[in-house]
Amino acid sequence: MSPAGIKARLKAADFHPFRIVTSGGMTYDVRHPDMVMLGLAELVIGIPSKEDATIAQATHLVSLRHVIRLELLGEASAASN
Repeated sequence: MSPAGIKARLKAADFHPFRIVTSGGMTYDVRHPDMVMLGLAELVIGIPSKEDATIAQATHLVSLRHVIRLELLGEASAASN
């Protein structure tokens, strides 16, 4: 996936939570745009802490070449990570 597609989703004026799906079957739910740092070839995805959803308790490094799609999350969806 290109960085531009993910950047557009993160920077949208009306941000909607979404799921990142990888070729290995891993999924990462992004509920706040500050939980993703975008690079040219990879993403750093923050896993939010229970106390504050805008502070990461852990991070995952994901190659953009392994991101196969982005899916919008519904309001009632549970976080997978």
